[in-house]
Amino acid sequence: MFWNDAQNGFSAEQVSVVNEDADSPQAFTALAAMEGKPPSLVYVTGTQARKVSVLREKRRSFAAAETVADLLRGTGISSGDYNGDGLTDLALVDGGTLRVLRAKLKPR
Repeated sequence: MFWNDAQNGFSAEQVSVVNEDADSPQAFTALAAMEGKPPSLVYVTGTQARKVSVLREKRRSFAAAETVADLLRGTGISSGDYNGDGLTDLALVDGGTLRVLRAKLKPR
């Protein structure tokens, strides 16, 4: 990831590698911060959808990737409120099939 240099540009010196070494991302989407959770990126590899969250305590750094879903042949991803409940869902392309992972509400 190239970070904005605060001067309307991007600097090659301000770069972060987001994915794990063994991963080969095919596509990604951004998730905004919500319900006390930091913003994050979700990317798909051939076999998984993985999420990396921004570390609040360390600027421009990410937590270790966590698996969101296992895939057969992941090739695409997007995010949006697909069912109108006000939460961001994920749509994944997996082996020619479009899958939607609905966001879960926290129990009260």
